[in-house]
Amino acid sequence: MKIIKRKWKTDWNMKNMPKMFLWLWMNLIRRWKSPLLYWIFRLTKYRGDLPDKWDSIKDLPIDEFHKEIALNAQYDYLSDLFGGALDFSPRQKNFFFLDRTTSRDCDNWSRMWKWYFEYHGIEHREIAMKNMSGSGAHAVTVAKFEDGWELFDYRPTQNREESIDKALENNVVGYDEFVWVVLKG
Repeated sequence: MKIIKRKWKTDWNMKNMPKMFLWLWMNLIRRWKSPLLYWIFRLTKYRGDLPDKWDSIKDLPIDEFHKEIALNAQYDYLSDLFGGALDFSPRQKNFFFLDRTTSRDCDNWSRMWKWYFEYHGIEHREIAMKNMSGSGAHAVTVAKFEDGWELFDYRPTQNREESIDKALENNVVGYDEFVWVVLKG
């Protein structure tokens, strides 16, 4: 009997490990943690009626929709509790517009853009990015138009690129080296 020894491709393992861990975190842990935390917060800290704004803005063109959800002009960035340990994405569209003291960060804007493109039947991906030259992760949405992919990173970047990879290079948080995975759920 001949034993075949397989040499592991070290370059592949080291290069793809962060992407694998990001995928595992986003698709196995955050996939159930985010909805659970959302409903805990929704039924405790943020219980009650939600503003009724989504229906009045969902049919607007992209630039007008952006004005309605604009970072700092309309809504402030609000960090998640405990440095992001209690991070969750909204499950209801009108939750974004609720007056609150925490938890309106990048995944809130990426989710609003995701819902907008779903409503309009535009191909899109909600994406988690992991910074490779430092700590941190970031959520964005990309949408495909006739002339390419555009990144929506809080706002439209107004750069159409041939691929998702190229579109993500236009991120507003300054990630030069990053890995990314598509968010599910």
